[in-house]
Amino acid sequence: QHHDIQICGLLSDARTFLPKSNAISQDITKTSLQYIASQMPQGYPQVVIFNPISWPSQAWLEVPVSLPRGYAKHLEVHYGDRVLSSAILSADLHSDGSLRDIDLAIWMDAPGLSVNSCSLVAFEEKPPAWKNDGVIIDSVKLCVESPYLEVCFHPQGGLSSITDKQTGRKLTQSARKAAFFAGKIDGEDVTSKGTWMLRRGQGGAPWAIACENGFIASIPYTLQMKVYRDTPRIDCSVRFHFDGQRIGRLSTNTRDSVSGFVHEDKLRFKLFPAVQGKKAVGVRDLPFAISQTADRYINGLYWNALTDGENGVAFFNRGTMGAVREKDGGFSMPLAYAMYYIWGTRMLRGDFVYEFAIYPFTGAWQKADLHRRAIEYNYQPVGIFAEAGTGKCGHVIRPFTVRPADTMMSAFYNIGDDFFVRFYEHEGGFKKVSLEHMMSKMHLAEVDLAGTELRSVSGTFNLEPWKIKTIRLRPAQN
Repeated sequence: QHHDIQICGLLSDARTFLPKSNAISQDITKTSLQYIASQMPQGYPQVVIFNPISWPSQAWLEVPVSLPRGYAKHLEVHYGDRVLSSAILSADLHSDGSLRDIDLAIWMDAPGLSVNSCSLVAFEEKPPAWKNDGVIIDSVKLCVESPYLEVCFHPQGGLSSITDKQTGRKLTQSARKAAFFAGKIDGEDVTSKGTWMLRRGQGGAPWAIACENGFIASIPYTLQMKVYRDTPRIDCSVRFHFDGQRIGRLSTNTRDSVSGFVHEDKLRFKLFPAVQGKKAVGVRDLPFAISQTADRYINGLYWNALTDGENGVAFFNRGTMGAVREKDGGFSMPLAYAMYYIWGTRMLRGDFVYEFAIYPFTGAWQKADLHRRAIEYNYQPVGIFAEAGTGKCGHVIRPFTVRPADTMMSAFYNIGDDFFVRFYEHEGGFKKVSLEHMMSKMHLAEVDLAGTELRSVSGTFNLEPWKIKTIRLRPAQN
């Protein structure tokens, strides 16, 4: 996280250990999916996709694919008896014009906690193009329209406005620029300036990409924003190049314990939502619970939001925890700080990349289901390309089914022959949960967090408000 790694001087450890950790995780993912793929259907090369969350997930997934010479000039992606929407984002060809190394995007609707095989079927003729991909780019007005949003970009960088397409309601304040980068850099309050380039997704993919190149003070940056046909979520990635600038509130105290916590002076992404100040409340994701707050600092884990009950906006984060309600009506996400600090000053040099998403919504925040949308952003499906399998299994492998489908599961793991499934209730309601497994005959029991058995359960159990429950599945003794 920003405050743990960057401010507390753990950059060297992070650069040493995080790439190793990621490499180990990626190797485990690849090895596991390759083994499962070997058991999947015969006949065609395949993309095998794992949905790591416990409810059905709809998402675009990008997978690198390498095909043998002569296999196909065009592809369809089959999932059982369905043809999935797909797009070839980039392609290198063999000398005969057939596809070699491609970046394939697939629209996948996957059951919760499942592995799914999608067959890559060769076609000699190009499949018919989509008549309407649902995303319109107006390069003159610098606007992108989707079925959910109209996003307009300012000619000098940042956003001009965000409008809800379904209601026509402005989601950002109309009297000022809607969003930009801001910060106190080398003691001066500054905002970002840049220029935009808009382009459509390659291969007919139903999204638009807006790329801004600019400066905030002496710091160059490149921002990419992705607007989709299928969701109101706007995915953002920004790369800053730092060169020792002082970022945040200036101080002469080398053991300053205050400036590092003044978030509204840091380099931050700042947006002006169209919310009524007196009615507006912050909402944040706390461990296993969601809470409203009147505090200016909205410290959530996976997400933070500001809403007045009619309009709202949420920030989904990947390592940029927290948000600030500023006095001028801005809602900002702190990104970087570099100044004196009580636990050791660490100035920033080189490239730093920050990823987050903007999720505008209307109406009550509870109905927007922000927590599940944020979890989907952070735990997206993963997939690999593989050869055809043995046919031992069908095109879907699903160890168990949870009902209701929106039940929140936070862990699924094994210790020896025992499997453990952990659920939590974060909305303050009661649920009757059904756990149907497809493994051998199992004895189910509720256990505490240490694994001690509390009581036997049938396939159905109650999940009370704000409770965490762990269910152990143990092979029955014959």
